Amino acid sequence: MSWHKITFDSDSLQRGLLLRFSKESAETHLRSVTADDFGDFAVFSENEIRDDEMFTVVYLTPAASRHCARLVATYSGVPCDKPTGSELILLLGRGDAERLLE
Repeated sequence: MSWHKITFDSDSLQRGLLLRFSKESAETHLRSVTADDFGDFAVFSENEIRDDEMFTVVYLTPAASRHCARLVATYSGVPCDKPTGSELILLLGRGDAERLLE
């Protein structure tokens, strides 16, 4: 399975969809604590501005994509390459999760 990204536009942000996604993915993270790939479960985010509109893009590692497959589908996630950039913020995962970006 590949990395996935979910893009939340300003309307989605105002409606609280990012907050709902964060809560649901945290619950999934807790349920997967005994999984073999738990250490590779991480969610990162970054903010983008396009055409004067704010977007938050959330990236799920392959392990997070597997465990959160329902959320990826619900929030219209799409496969993507491993993200790069210094603006990425770890939303969910172990403290050493940034190693997954290397």
